[in-house]
Amino acid sequence: PLIIRNRVSGDVTLTFDMSYYYGMHSVYLEDRDTGAFIHVTAGGEYVYTVSEPGERDDRFVLHFYMVSTDLEPEMEDPKAVSGINITGVAGKALVSIQSDLLQMGDPLIEVYSIDGSKINEMNARSSRTLVMLPRTSGIFIIRVSVGDLVKSERVVGVK
Repeated sequence: PLIIRNRVSGDVTLTFDMSYYYGMHSVYLEDRDTGAFIHVTAGGEYVYTVSEPGERDDRFVLHFYMVSTDLEPEMEDPKAVSGINITGVAGKALVSIQSDLLQMGDPLIEVYSIDGSKINEMNARSSRTLVMLPRTSGIFIIRVSVGDLVKSERVVGVK
């Protein structure tokens, strides 16, 4: 947990200077009140509103994740895998697959938690598939396989 003491009500800006952080982990800030899950490793700011001044030790949590999105790098053909796109959108993942890759067989979409547990799997029936993520804040790995090609990306889920 990250303890915050607010002396006045109103908007507060948290600024993240990660210039001295050399860890191999990605750092995320979770706001338990709003469900926001913000990637802060690259720095940046987060603005939140204080309604009641005082000390809170349960609103914010820093998460440190060691994430590799290349689950099976030896199988990735960069030219072919560029035909697969995975985009996180507000608690969902949009998987786009070029039509020529769809001819290679039924694409399999798998959803994994950050600890590697498989949560869900489905076949893509068209060039665009919307995958609903669990309704929890966290990082998920979306893995798409078509024939011998595999692409994986991490996406952020929100409440």
